[in-house]
Amino acid sequence: MTSQVKEKSLFTTVGMMMMIALTGKVMGLLRDRMFGSYFGTDTMEAIAFTNASALSRNFLDVAFAAVFSAAFIPVFSKHLEAKGREAAFDLGARFVAIIGLLAMAFTVICVILAAPIYTLLYQGENTTPENLELGISLLRVIFPMLILSGLAFSFAGILQSMGQFNIHPL
Repeated sequence: MTSQVKEKSLFTTVGMMMMIALTGKVMGLLRDRMFGSYFGTDTMEAIAFTNASALSRNFLDVAFAAVFSAAFIPVFSKHLEAKGREAAFDLGARFVAIIGLLAMAFTVICVILAAPIYTLLYQGENTTPENLELGISLLRVIFPMLILSGLAFSFAGILQSMGQFNIHPL
């Protein structure tokens, strides 16, 4: 592959990723506008939902993001180079299984402890008992997304380790 072809491929990939990120941000803004127009921005429902979803996203970032970028991708890449594709996929399968089990256990614990977690972080002078109850209920519904997100991060890490960053047309 020539240098110009590699450069063009890199710019195409970067451009596609920027467009996807921009589209995601615009969709997020539209979601927030629709949410605000439906629920309002200072209603009990809006505050409880915002708090519960932010809390679960923060748990996801703390629990999984560092593991994948700092640990799994470099280890999988080295395993792929040193021991070959089959051994690397065996490592990847074990990792996905472990992440799935850990995510399930973490989710169960967080669902059980949703009341003390939410109350500790969001109880204040402006929080009513109804708002706390709703936030706790929403947190219990939202937390299971950690399982799917953990698995998605695992598969994305495997693909990134194999150099699969492009979106290929069908």
